[in-house]
This record gives sequence, C-alpha cells and structure tokens, in this order.
Amino acid sequence: MDYRQMKLDKAKGKTATNYENIPEQRGANVPLIQPGDFLLELPKNIELAWAEPFDTNVDDEQVERVAVQFDPEHPLVIVAAPVLVRETDPSIIGQMVRVRVANNERNRARRGDPPALVSDMHYLLFEGLDFSGKPEENLDWILAMNQQAGKRFVAALTWSSYCSDKKTRYIDDGQGGSTEDPDKTKGCGSRYYQSQLARDEGGFYLERFVCSGQIQIEGGTTECGAALRCFPNLERFRLESFAEGWN
Repeated sequence: MDYRQMKLDKAKGKTATNYENIPEQRGANVPLIQPGDFLLELPKNIELAWAEPFDTNVDDEQVERVAVQFDPEHPLVIVAAPVLVRETDPSIIGQMVRVRVANNERNRARRGDPPALVSDMHYLLFEGLDFSGKPEENLDWILAMNQQAGKRFVAALTWSSYCSDKKTRYIDDGQGGSTEDPDKTKGCGSRYYQSQLARDEGGFYLERFVCSGQIQIEGGTTECGAALRCFPNLERFRLESFAEGWN
C-alpha cells in the first residue's frame, strides 16, 4: 500500500534499537586477523563459552573431548601487540579473535621420541596462564578454564587450511565466491600450514586460495582445484609478562 495511507500509531512505533550498541551482523563474512603474536584477554563469561562435547580419536581410541568457543558473545580480545603490528594496523587493539581451544590431545613428540599426547588447552592453561593442577576428566578441564575468566596470556595467531577428502569440495563460482561442486567431487585431503600459504604483494596472507593437491580421475590424477579458506589457530602460549613493553 502507499505509505501515505498508513495509520501509524506514534505511541507504539518508537524504535527499540540502541544505536550506541550495535553488534556485528550475524553470518557476516568477517575477515580474519592476520597472523602474529598478541596479548589476549579471556572473556569474563567464559563459563558460557563451551561448545557441545565432541567425539574424536586419540591414540587409536574413541574419546569425548570439550572445547571453548570464543565468539562475539564470549569474546577473546586483543589487548596488546608488538609495536610493528600496531603501527601496521592501529585498529588491531580491541579486536576479537574467533577461535576455539580444545582438550583433544595430539602427539607433540619430536620425531624418534616416544609419543607425548598433549592438547592446546593444556598449553594454554599451563604455559599461558601458569595453572597448577592435573585435570583428569573433561569436567576438570572445564572448571580449570572457567577459573581463568578475564585473565590474559600471549599466543601466536596462525592460519591453516584443510581440503577434506570426506566432503564434497567447493569450487570457484566465477563471481568472487564459491559453490558446492555440482558433480559432488570430494576434496583431496591436503593440509596447508601457515608456511605454505600464499601472500599478496603487501606481504599479507591470502584468506582464500585454490587447492593445488591432486585427486584421482579416470586414467590418472588432476589438480584438485577446490576453493579453500583459512582458519585461525592459537599456538606458542606464553605468560602475560612476555608482552611487557608492547604498549
């Protein structure tokens, strides 16, 4: 209808939005923060930041593990960074890092040494937050992390990517995005670590790229060509004191 014919009730039509407090749009494609060392502050409501428990394999055994998920409702915030990083991007301070930290163990032993199964959550607690204790079960890990609410630690933000050989790959849609392969071809299983990622002319890592792995086709192999994107990780956890002099 023509808006001029509307019978608007001014008493009921006041906008409820607080224009001084507008959260970022859900589902928006937020660019990743470029890799680097940062001083990070845990959310004060970390006890609400836990994802659903998940099953995984550890040392050939099916186990359940837990992960804390940092997001806009439970933000992990950058509070300091090295001088060069701040000079390159002054807005980096106060930005939120979207990442999850889990207690699923991986072998961290050097080649030739006996296996040493340790989780990222272990390194965060013991190396980054100087935790003392020996969590034995998932609930122990949850309670230990909850005790760290609002505390700070230093970590390296890194990127990695994975071309799943169990899921249908995504391919370039020709319009600057990607779409699921209509042929239902799966990815190749290639993993990409930060040292293998491409950079632009300014030295910044590219968040999206084309997989260069190989997939089997009739009569041989061909380049995978899946459209991949990078995902953030935290590693090299250190105490807050490591960041002295960054401000």
